[in-house]
Amino acid sequence: MTVVAIKKSCNGLEEVDDRQVTRRLAKRARRALRLIETFASDGAKLRKFTKADCLAWLNLAQETAWADLAISPAAREMLYNAIQTILENDPQ
Repeated sequence: MTVVAIKKSCNGLEEVDDRQVTRRLAKRARRALRLIETFASDGAKLRKFTKADCLAWLNLAQETAWADLAISPAAREMLYNAIQTILENDPQ
């Protein structure tokens, strides 16, 4: 058995072999494909989410949904730091 990952379980750490990882990835890919097919059958078009799209969405979210969240200042700072890190590491 080739160990490619270690996962946390209720019994502690558990080894996950490459077959398990392959099955999980295949399952996720099938779910993603079903999602795409479902939206496409209703006329939705798939397009790349650009950095400009991401920034526009973040701006809208900050002004609407996030403003309604009663999150602590520490949680808000963590959220903004995560977004900043993602945007700074974007290859585009």
